Amino acid sequence: MNELINQTLGKLNRNRSLYKTSEFAVRDHLINPIMTHLGWDITDADYVIPCPVSDEGSTPGYVLVKEGKTLSFVEPRSLSEDLQDHIPTLVLHCQRAGVEFGVLSNGLQWMLLKTFGTGLKPKERIVWQVNLERDSPMSITKRLKSVAHQHIGKIENLLEKEKVLHDAWESYLKQPDELNVKLAEVFISKVAEQHPNIEFDGEDTRLFYRRKLKDLTYHRHLPGLGQPMELSRSRGELPGAGLNGEKGEPANA
Repeated sequence: MNELINQTLGKLNRNRSLYKTSEFAVRDHLINPIMTHLGWDITDADYVIPCPVSDEGSTPGYVLVKEGKTLSFVEPRSLSEDLQDHIPTLVLHCQRAGVEFGVLSNGLQWMLLKTFGTGLKPKERIVWQVNLERDSPMSITKRLKSVAHQHIGKIENLLEKEKVLHDAWESYLKQPDELNVKLAEVFISKVAEQHPNIEFDGEDTRLFYRRKLKDLTYHRHLPGLGQPMELSRSRGELPGAGLNGEKGEPANA
């Protein structure tokens, strides 16, 4: 996958002006090679079916099919477009088809969207998002693998796992004492091990740790900070529930 990411970035850098204007070029040159690597045979209707022509004309989007069941829509957009502007449209297509998830990409940025759920803002439907230029290859690979042919049916399970972890973390932040004691002991032990010539008073070190952790949890709840992050390299997690950068291990990297 690392080599494919580099190849994709090379295409982007050489022909950026083309990809800013042509969704079909984005699909054929940037998206399709990655989807093929993830196990989707774009030449076989058992895997991929082009979206039908609408009143607005042809569309470069297509449907992902597995064992005769429609599992997701893939909607390419030109590189010049803001993907968030197109979330409502893709969600509507998915809802009409009874599909739970959709993939939105302009070749550089990729998003996995959850379709169902009422009262959600477009941004709240983002399960994860990655940027091939900014995010680490490991982060990109783990997120894209969640929509691989081998693993796409397990997205809901991965989301449930992430929700459990998210809820457990929130619970810890509200009542951190028990875990703090254990973490403080590990912290003290590591500091003493790394600096054997310095004598650390256990209680003073514990107080230092608690003060720092209190500062951390305080800043976590300041307006604009500590919000559940979208899965991207600089952030790396989901809004509420989703693939937290440590998920799905489908096709071979």
